[in-house]
Amino acid sequence: MPHPPHRLQQHTALTSGLTAVNLANPVPPVVLPPPVNPFPVPPSNYTSPASTCPSTPVNPVNMTACPTEIKLKIYEFNGTHTQSNRWLKNIIAYLTVNTAIYNNDKKKIVIALSYMSKGAAEKWSKDFLDHTQSINPTSHADVNQRTLYGYGTWVDFVKDFKKSFSPIDI
Repeated sequence: MPHPPHRLQQHTALTSGLTAVNLANPVPPVVLPPPVNPFPVPPSNYTSPASTCPSTPVNPVNMTACPTEIKLKIYEFNGTHTQSNRWLKNIIAYLTVNTAIYNNDKKKIVIALSYMSKGAAEKWSKDFLDHTQSINPTSHADVNQRTLYGYGTWVDFVKDFKKSFSPIDI
């Protein structure tokens, strides 16, 4: 059965743009440029975001390059002698699990002072900071021209704390 005239017109229109393929002389394949590398090598002067962190260990929990502070409950110290050893051990534990963040004496001392905000401990903390901030950063001398070094060391801070707040043996 012959095709109806309108189907023949459609077939002719569809095939009129086609050309015969010459299998004896195939068209050479088109060579495409290499794909763009989705992970290019950074330039030699590239600074990674991780290098802006104080230290760059990878946190295994969330795979970030910057350290993440582990939150422990630290209570405010008010200067009560019977609580001083417990508070100091609590601060030392906090610093131990967060060594990547609190990695120098000044940071350790400042975080400890921040939890000394009540009672006699608040006055001791304020006196410590007043003295530390009165030191000339260039000459490291206080107003009496004694040579001192800012916040001092963590070891000296703990000694001074114990001398001021440890329970008194009678």
